[in-house]
Amino acid sequence: MYSILLQSPAGGGVFNLVFFLILGLIFWFLVFKPQRDQQKKLESFRNSLSEGDTVLTNGGLYGKIKQINKDKILIEVAKDVVVTVNRYAVNPIQEKEEAKDAKK
Repeated sequence: MYSILLQSPAGGGVFNLVFFLILGLIFWFLVFKPQRDQQKKLESFRNSLSEGDTVLTNGGLYGKIKQINKDKILIEVAKDVVVTVNRYAVNPIQEKEEAKDAKK
């Protein structure tokens, strides 16, 4: 009688495989896909930068772009104060509407 209880059910391995595949798909849609979409949007922003755009650096400096080189950007943060930053250290400035949407 006890030997029947110790036997594993038939088809349990297939169920486990399907369960982990579904779990992996859910994880991909909730984590990896939104992150990849956000990276594409940020890369598109960085490729569309032009002189005169107002940007925010990763260090928290606001300024206007004065000159764009291949991988460096000159940003004027105050009158006659220009800093050089890497292109990947520049982020778009979120407007108030976008900030409210991000909090939801």
